Amino acid sequence: MNKMTFAAIAVAAILLIAGAYVVMSMGNTPGKDGTDGGDSNQPDAVDSDAKTLAVAFPVEISANDRKMALSMTYPGKGESGYTYNYSEPYQFGLTASPASGYTGNVLIKMFAERSGEIGRLDLSVKDFQGKDVNWTLEKKTGAQALYNVISGDIASWKTNGSTSVRSFEVSFTATGNYTLIIQAFDLDTGKPISDPVTATPLYVPVKGQLDITALFHGEKYETSNGTYYRILIKTVNDWNIRYSVDPANFHLYDGNDWVQANTTATSFQTQSLAVGQTTQFFVYFDLADDDLTLEDRLKFSLKYEDPASGDMNIVLPTPQSN
Repeated sequence: MNKMTFAAIAVAAILLIAGAYVVMSMGNTPGKDGTDGGDSNQPDAVDSDAKTLAVAFPVEISANDRKMALSMTYPGKGESGYTYNYSEPYQFGLTASPASGYTGNVLIKMFAERSGEIGRLDLSVKDFQGKDVNWTLEKKTGAQALYNVISGDIASWKTNGSTSVRSFEVSFTATGNYTLIIQAFDLDTGKPISDPVTATPLYVPVKGQLDITALFHGEKYETSNGTYYRILIKTVNDWNIRYSVDPANFHLYDGNDWVQANTTATSFQTQSLAVGQTTQFFVYFDLADDDLTLEDRLKFSLKYEDPASGDMNIVLPTPQSN
């Protein structure tokens, strides 16, 4: 081949590569498939000076002001009796469909309420980019009293008029019945552009138990006030609410009778535990017979009489010989 032929081949190869790059680039452009951005693409950044809006509560709007329709999908939607677990992440889906001809900078706000009041720490939401939503708390006037509402931003983008589909993660970090509300706002005008959309009931029931372990079988323990049998206890609060452990609820079977723990022999009293919190303490029992043999101790049993869970049998490790 002469030099002219080699040059022609080289130019053709460059044009093929460039053409392929252009096709790939067009295929990855957000909105080309009829959706605005979405989880699989980088969102179209807003170009508004305002990045958020100080809106504390949902706003009712007229039909003439509706410029976007919102819908939510989530586990349990429409299922009777569905319940949610404490602190478990759930995936929620958001679909936003602009009215014909509407383009602009959109902000999606979430408002949340809970039976028995809600605080900033009672709900954890990660937006569609995986960032934690920061909550603002305000009091709203109800039919009979004030109640708390928290609000935060879960998405913002500049719409080109196409339907947008995004997702966000919700974790309920308290118990009770939640209500979540989303609404779209125009960042430039500050006005609502969609009806509020509500997800409820989102019920997180109280459940769990105390996880109680005897760390060793026990030992005879002498004090100036008498001789006791004491057992080192480890307790973990596996309830999804604060829960108390009370040494008075421990009972030891000594081979003849059930003996309630002596709460005056120890400084440890009832302790309220946060969710997942652990504590250790000794429980003391009066001894009918100070002369304990290994055979006597092998007959011992331990239980905890929980007000909610009932009697809980606690395994005693094999005792060591005296």
